[in-house]
Amino acid sequence: MTVARGAVEAFARAWHLATAGDLDDAQGRHLSALYSELRYPLTLGEQIYLRDGRPTDAEESRAQYKDELERLGLGAPARFETSRITAEFLSAAFQDDCGRLTYSTLSSVAHGHRLGVNSFIFTDDSGGVAGLTNTRQIVLDLVSTLT
Repeated sequence: MTVARGAVEAFARAWHLATAGDLDDAQGRHLSALYSELRYPLTLGEQIYLRDGRPTDAEESRAQYKDELERLGLGAPARFETSRITAEFLSAAFQDDCGRLTYSTLSSVAHGHRLGVNSFIFTDDSGGVAGLTNTRQIVLDLVSTLT
């Protein structure tokens, strides 16, 4: 399920970037996403590399993205919140308002929290675990439909 959740998050990011309302919105979303994802290498003190293997400076790159947003008149980088974007995507994909609950369930399964575990078991009248709700194949099918 961790892989399923990661796949849903990645798809939600692509959806968010692809569904911008106009050119300014698209540029703002893309530059803000690039700016935001460089936050982690800075926080963790990790070196990042370009596709060709050359090292690059995360702080310098963030400054360039911020400057480009300002040059285009788009303001400061918008906060790129994976959880919010993923919940919005799931609500849009399922055409309901349950994106937040669906995403929370995926997360709780990925982390082995009670909500996640309870998604796969059923209990008897006394509240004891009576078995699995689905076969392994059904769970795999469910994961593949979510990703």
